[in-house]
Amino acid sequence: MMELQRQIKILDDDRCLLQQGLAQQIEITEVRSTAVVPDGCRVTSVQTVTRDDEIETFLNCPNEPEYLIRIYSVTSAYSWARLSINAGSLERIFDYHHVTPDICKLINCFRSKIDATEDTLCAPCFTRSDGTIQEYAYMLRYPELRKRPATNGHVSQAGEEWSIRCTVVYHQYNFETQRSMWIILHSVPRPLNESPVMNFLKQVSSSTQLATMRMEIDRILLSRWCDEWKLFIRAIDHKITLWVSKIRAGLRDIAFPVDTDTSRRPIYLVR
Repeated sequence: MMELQRQIKILDDDRCLLQQGLAQQIEITEVRSTAVVPDGCRVTSVQTVTRDDEIETFLNCPNEPEYLIRIYSVTSAYSWARLSINAGSLERIFDYHHVTPDICKLINCFRSKIDATEDTLCAPCFTRSDGTIQEYAYMLRYPELRKRPATNGHVSQAGEEWSIRCTVVYHQYNFETQRSMWIILHSVPRPLNESPVMNFLKQVSSSTQLATMRMEIDRILLSRWCDEWKLFIRAIDHKITLWVSKIRAGLRDIAFPVDTDTSRRPIYLVR
């Protein structure tokens, strides 16, 4: 407990990664079993918590039936902004679910843009299991094309640019109860309710199906990561192709001198 408090204090004070004061936004999604259909399940709860007392009430409220999947989704206003959760709420969630303090080391990689090195390709991870509970966490960094608005009336500065996004994913799975708890931290203000993860959860109809597909959320998140890198690589490839075409076009208009004295090197040939 003391180590968790120390790690969160580093995130809050030294790294300035967490929201200050009471303003916060935590999206919580749950999938629970249904009594109407045997082995059935569905998304039964999607809510947004904005105050410390609300997260306290939510965690202490008895859940009947108990959730099969619970996802805490926290975003930030833009790539390098503070996460929309304060230190108090983060500590309550971690303490309630017995989350290892090691996750703070991953959150600490949400670096400020003014840092000397942004470690763009840094992707820390960890995994741990005691036979009943398995937990793992990892970070995804990927480029995303975003619109850049005109600033201070300078329309010429408007356009599109690539920005590095960060996502920290934590998953805790109980093999006895077959319950999953996820914490997903995004560096984009995109609600989970509009994501492919929610589309997957809405399509699951039984707890058995859910148990056999417990890694599907990982696959969805990694697929998004791969797709964004593919788009970035295509954009770079297109830009290089344009540069090469311009260079070739320029070379065609240049007459290179030919040195006929073979005793001297190098020999320049006309293209």
